Amino acid sequence: MGGLAWKWSERHHCFVRPSPVAGIFERQTRQGVSAGHVVRTRVVDPTIGKPKEIKKILPMATLGEATQWLEVEAARIRRGVPQGAAVTRTRFAEFAAWLFEHKVKVGDIKSAAGRNRWAHVLKHLIDGVAGESGLRARGFGEMYLDRITTAHVEEWKEQVAALITAGDYAPPTANGWLGIFRVLMKAARRRHALPTLATEGVTCFDESEHTTYTEEEPNSLLPCEVGPFLRNPSVTDGLRAARHFAYARMRRSRWTGSGPRTGGDGGGSGAS
Repeated sequence: MGGLAWKWSERHHCFVRPSPVAGIFERQTRQGVSAGHVVRTRVVDPTIGKPKEIKKILPMATLGEATQWLEVEAARIRRGVPQGAAVTRTRFAEFAAWLFEHKVKVGDIKSAAGRNRWAHVLKHLIDGVAGESGLRARGFGEMYLDRITTAHVEEWKEQVAALITAGDYAPPTANGWLGIFRVLMKAARRRHALPTLATEGVTCFDESEHTTYTEEEPNSLLPCEVGPFLRNPSVTDGLRAARHFAYARMRRSRWTGSGPRTGGDGGGSGAS
């Protein structure tokens, strides 16, 4: 046998019975004609700390449409948004610009280096970023905040990962973008009461195989390369200047006591 067959019961000149979705009831006329659905359930309202009833007759709605309406209404109540309140639609670019300015004003971003870093990253997040390989990661500038989902963020991460694989950018750089992206979306959720956090669960880019020092760095010279490197005029001049500076500093510290002494001279000014 199939599932339990619910009996019809009369309510307000119509007949209703539970649908497969909790809180939604099928509705039909006395003549047996389908008359949409009735939504009736309770959701806790955080502004009063008590359950609030949701009750709505949707005479033309299918089960799918009634389910969608219930999800939206329940989310509104859980966020504490008053019924009939205007829904603010803010684009990502607008909010990013506002948050940047706000953080500068309140002192969260103090240095010029911090301001430059944020401005640089926001440009990538808003307009997108392209690499020399020809690959590109999308931007979120024109998207509404409440339309950005985790799927969008994961898609963006895949595109950035392709840029990393192509050698256009390094994982630490991409993680810097992702870090500011997380800050933006957390602030957007608080300010605009977004139902979800799009960056939640999105992991960082793997840096385990990232090489900090390249083979061109001096500390990676082969033994046979050390001699020619040290005979380079620019290198010998730099070493000579460094030795001269160190010697002058040592002499000055011995005379004035303003700097560290070199051991082996019997302890300096101890005995006369």
